[in-house]
Amino acid sequence: MVPGTMAVLDLEDGYLDVRDPGKTSDRRASGRQQLLELCANAKGRANGRPVAMRINAAGAEDFGRDLSVVRAAAETFGLAAVMLPKVESADQLACSHAKLNEEAIESGGLVPMVETRKGLDRIDEIVAAAVEIGSPAIVYGHHDYWLAAGSWPFPSPRECSYWEPVERVAETAMTAGLRYVHPPETELRDEALLAGMVARLRKICGDRFDVFSAGMSQTSLLLRLIEGVSSSDSGLEPISEQPPLASVERKRLAKETCDLFEANNRQEHSFSADARSGRFISPHEYLAALSYLREIGDA
Repeated sequence: MVPGTMAVLDLEDGYLDVRDPGKTSDRRASGRQQLLELCANAKGRANGRPVAMRINAAGAEDFGRDLSVVRAAAETFGLAAVMLPKVESADQLACSHAKLNEEAIESGGLVPMVETRKGLDRIDEIVAAAVEIGSPAIVYGHHDYWLAAGSWPFPSPRECSYWEPVERVAETAMTAGLRYVHPPETELRDEALLAGMVARLRKICGDRFDVFSAGMSQTSLLLRLIEGVSSSDSGLEPISEQPPLASVERKRLAKETCDLFEANNRQEHSFSADARSGRFISPHEYLAALSYLREIGDA
């Protein structure tokens, strides 16, 4: 537990089985059992630092199954926030909040994650509902957003299209007095890119933002950058609308992504991290690359 950071217990995407989706539910069930055992063993010995928890989406079967684990974590560690993924309406958020209250689960607030086009289109009503229930922040889910949009490759922080949803979510959240939480960037060691990303977030949000990390090495780098970065975003230059990649380059990137993911994926993880290139590959990016290869008949 590094000062200035918070651990997030993930009951959703952390248990995706991208190679055999039918096993995802079983993996989540196993994960819930492990977390319940962890809470039982840690009771009375927790270090007093609260954690956050991402549960499954409202309406999903796993949402209801998650609640006993959320309660155990809240009682054992304290929950600074409960993150609700794929929020697409004010009603989803309000109903989920009511359900947590019915279960007498105490936390620092239910935080909506906006991760789809429908959610982005309804960001004003979602933020209004978030304020009403006392949410401290809004999360934008970059990886789910671009996967649902059918994009390949995903935009990078050097492209205008990367920042358009960020600005929409962040500015709406901040106008309502909430913090903005940014998704993890896939480059683990590209200091110039990460510095530029942090600087641009500071231009948009001032100091009212947080960033998910894709790993401990990136955590350390981001902490240093957030503490010391200037307001310049020169590390991202040029930020522009990039022309579409040629099909041969899109295919090369898709194959490279799939190969790296499969070579470095550990059975217990839904993601991959390539130590040589310093690249984090989310299950969403892998699925998008695989979908593209299948679309062109080359999977």
